[in-house]
Amino acid sequence: MPRCAQCRSELPATATSCPACGTLHEADPDQTVEVSPPRRVHSDRSPRSSGPSFSRPASETSRFAPGQVLGERYRIVSLLGRGGMGEVYRADDLRLEESVALKFLPSSLAEDPISLRRLQGEVRVTRQVTHANVCRVHDLVEVEGETCISMEYIDGEDLASLLRRIGRLPQDKGVEIARQLCAGLASAHSRGVLHRDLKPANVMIDGRGRVKINDFGIAALVELAADDENFSGTPVYMAPEVVRGEAATPRSDIYSLGLVLFELFTGRRAIDADSFSAIRRWHESGPPDPISDSAELLGPEVADAVRRCLDPEPERRPSSALLVSSMLPGGDPLLEALAAGETPSPELIAAAGEAGTITRRSRWLLVGATFLGLGLVSFFDRDARLTEIAPMEHTPDALEFIARTFVHDLGHDDPPLDSARGFYRRGSLVQFIDENDVSADRWERLHLSAAGVVQFWYRQSTERFVPTARFGGRVWETDPPQTSPGMITLVLTAAGKLVRFSAVPSPEIREEVFVRTVDWNGVLGFCGFDATRLVEEKPQQYPPVPFDDFRAWTGPLSGIEGVTSHIEVAAWRGRVVHVRVRDEWTVSQRRGEGRIPGKFLSTIDDPATLILFLIPLFAGAWFGIANLRAGRSDRAGAFRVGVVFVILNTAVWVIRAHHVGSLEDEKRLLVRMLSEAFFMAVFAWFLYLAIEPTIRRHWPLKLVSWTRLLRGRSGDPLVGRDLLVGIVCGVGMACLSRAHWIVAAVGAATPPAPLGMNFSILDSPRQAIGQVLALMTESTFTAIVALFLLVLCLLLVRKKWAAYALIFVLGILRIPYDTATESLTLDLAFRALAIAVLMIALDRSLLSMLGALFVYSLLREMVITLDPNAWYLTQGIVAVAVIGGTALLLGRCACRPSPSRPRSRTNALSSTARSSG
Repeated sequence: MPRCAQCRSELPATATSCPACGTLHEADPDQTVEVSPPRRVHSDRSPRSSGPSFSRPASETSRFAPGQVLGERYRIVSLLGRGGMGEVYRADDLRLEESVALKFLPSSLAEDPISLRRLQGEVRVTRQVTHANVCRVHDLVEVEGETCISMEYIDGEDLASLLRRIGRLPQDKGVEIARQLCAGLASAHSRGVLHRDLKPANVMIDGRGRVKINDFGIAALVELAADDENFSGTPVYMAPEVVRGEAATPRSDIYSLGLVLFELFTGRRAIDADSFSAIRRWHESGPPDPISDSAELLGPEVADAVRRCLDPEPERRPSSALLVSSMLPGGDPLLEALAAGETPSPELIAAAGEAGTITRRSRWLLVGATFLGLGLVSFFDRDARLTEIAPMEHTPDALEFIARTFVHDLGHDDPPLDSARGFYRRGSLVQFIDENDVSADRWERLHLSAAGVVQFWYRQSTERFVPTARFGGRVWETDPPQTSPGMITLVLTAAGKLVRFSAVPSPEIREEVFVRTVDWNGVLGFCGFDATRLVEEKPQQYPPVPFDDFRAWTGPLSGIEGVTSHIEVAAWRGRVVHVRVRDEWTVSQRRGEGRIPGKFLSTIDDPATLILFLIPLFAGAWFGIANLRAGRSDRAGAFRVGVVFVILNTAVWVIRAHHVGSLEDEKRLLVRMLSEAFFMAVFAWFLYLAIEPTIRRHWPLKLVSWTRLLRGRSGDPLVGRDLLVGIVCGVGMACLSRAHWIVAAVGAATPPAPLGMNFSILDSPRQAIGQVLALMTESTFTAIVALFLLVLCLLLVRKKWAAYALIFVLGILRIPYDTATESLTLDLAFRALAIAVLMIALDRSLLSMLGALFVYSLLREMVITLDPNAWYLTQGIVAVAVIGGTALLLGRCACRPSPSRPRSRTNALSSTARSSG
């Protein structure tokens, strides 16, 4: 065994540096070597570096002769090769009757415990990788007192020998081999295995032209490679950071892959050096670009892939071998990864998906369908919307002026320091009519109610309102509670009639209040009653504020016959402090007992909502933690999803919240908001970690546009196309909900309940913008939950089509749908159609489903009217214009100038994946 010229210690055959003193010793650049970090030794000799002269080891005779039987099982056929890391023989396995390859350590290392442990490690690491382009390892066996590896025998030659024989490969054959090489290396990396010695000599080509990566002798697990003090590999194929003594990473293998690809297509090496020290100097001096002289041989796409692989900075290299494959001409690495049973990485999904461009004809068809659907929604809303049946006469500013006038006329003259206002729908009135009136004109009675179906509330206070987190920092009719003196809450109908009034009186005693008298008839007039037609009676319910005079009346609303109302008014020290109006409907015909069949779908909402919230909460945390520990999740994507939730929730709070003047109160509101925002962000983060690996494994096409958008490619044509498809599907769902109402109403003796809306968005443009952002958050969260339920269904039924069927049934039961009629069959039919449209969006991509949910929710909550005299006409026009304009913009983004592009293999993959799904 050779000895170190510095300290005379024995040198292993594969070492280029002394393990005792660290002195470098030159070796063959084609031979796999291991370099240890220098250690301080006591020597009276001055240290010196070795001179650069590579030399191959002298040839030796075969250790085993052909025909020799080892261990009564393996009959040696021939010596296949010998290198620094071992000797490989072809042998016949007499027990299994097949050819195998036996790898032995060199004779000089056969008794070395370190080398034996490395041999055991090679088996342990290589058996974790099972791929068609990786040499299969059978077992670690002991024969004739020696330990060897039994592995797959490959009838062919290594790539180095092939290149020496023919020079270089033709472009098409080179791409085919390069793609297989990328697939095999990607499989090893997906199992957390680094090869660390990728070179042409370790790439076998069998008789059918298939690539087999072999010789994982110095391979290591990714998590262990960082702790390895030695850096190993073949110097001429080492990455710059490995040559410098840094730990190897998957991107180090990518660098070696680039060198192999360069040699594959050009027939020569990219690094021209004849010694380890020369290689180190070559990397340190900023090597010239080897691609420039060989661009014609490589071709533009291969040259770009090789150039990116050979980037000196590891973080700028492709993150995966499959991503390198996607840069090569032709083929589809995503298809190859799925066919090989691999889970494609997020980077590969973003890079390997189709371009997403559409023809101008398809663009105008989609945009036209959007505008046609918006027109149908506007036309149907003329008959189906609650605002069309019970019109809103006054603007919010006008109603606020009326409310302030009432407050003044009722004897409250203290100037307010803070105020708030808003609309809401009196759902109990609609429900009461729906359950108790079966007449054909029952919904025309909505405007007969003294309380009104649409109500406007106004609050003022002599102190600042500090809301709780219950309504996202907004002041509401009951939040904050009315407890402080000077707080006044007032509710009006849309026609400006007083429905409810409550004021907390001041505890201060003022002499002038005792001389006041309450104008009871005036208060009744504010509520729309004629005092001469009312009958005074005993009050039924005490007011929540102090009072010293309390009266009640019963009678018809002014100008309306057949409707009886009850009004209660309380006063304290000459000021009105409480007013309450209630309807008492006289209905000639009532429903029978029992559950209405058409209402079944709405009776399960509350328990189902609770269950469908708790399941994702706990199961998402469980699977998310499991995927994190296994290293399967897209952590960067999940982090971006969480950041988006925090940003959107914060923006909603900033826009919609009722901000106060006190810094302390504002800080308290901010803390509450951030706690809610981070809870939703962490919830969505865990859900994304839980579902993303499974979706990426079974339905990768659903994540292509989503992944591109998360990586900042908002202008990508595929992002635009998928969002445009989602908009069309969302408009289609809105049209179905209106058509459902029209079909149920035509010829029916009892028309269905009118379609509602979110009246709070009518308060001000600020509230409308905030609601749009809130709908973005809700739609994103709903889309992720839907995918999570799809994953759970897949785990339960094990079949993709069965998982789709199960999620289809869940959607029919749980979709937030507008219309519920007496016909269960009709309700199920239209719900099934709406879910089918949503499933089309889901089948396209996660981004399409998100767009569909957002547009559908927006059209559910916005008021779209064709009445030119309606004060909320502008809001509907803006909503339609925003949706239509977005569709035009997305169509322009996704449209391609030439319609003659051939169908790609990715499109074929899309069709195959969807049909199999």
